[in-house]
Amino acid sequence: MKKFEFQMEKLLKYKNQVLGSQMMVLADLNAQLAEEQSEKKALEDHMDLERKEFEKKTKGATLPHVWQIHAAFVEHTKEKIALKEQEILYIQKSIDEQREVIKNTKIETRSLEIIREARYDEYRKEEEKKAEQEIEEFVSAADALKKISDAN
Repeated sequence: MKKFEFQMEKLLKYKNQVLGSQMMVLADLNAQLAEEQSEKKALEDHMDLERKEFEKKTKGATLPHVWQIHAAFVEHTKEKIALKEQEILYIQKSIDEQREVIKNTKIETRSLEIIREARYDEYRKEEEKKAEQEIEEFVSAADALKKISDAN
């Protein structure tokens, strides 16, 4: 009985490697997204904390330059938050694109696996037919030998 060989096995292995590397890219993008979201949250928390402290300090009369400094801080922090939001959107778009790449790679890989399974089933059926034929030939030969020995 000869060993089953799938002629596209190298291609299937390659596609599985590509799928693995694409999954790693997706994991990296998800890590970047989590980091950017964490940084954005930290900026928002810092701005809230500064606002609360400023409100405590300014319950009485405050000089205009103190208000200007606080307003500049708020404006600068809002710009940083807006940049983080843009980075988050960019990463989310990249994640969506990467998911599409992974989906297509999985489809290709699964198609090759289905072909391999079908070819293996064909191989197994052929081997079963050969085995049955060999058994029939053996039985026929045994019957023929028995008839010859009975005739003698």
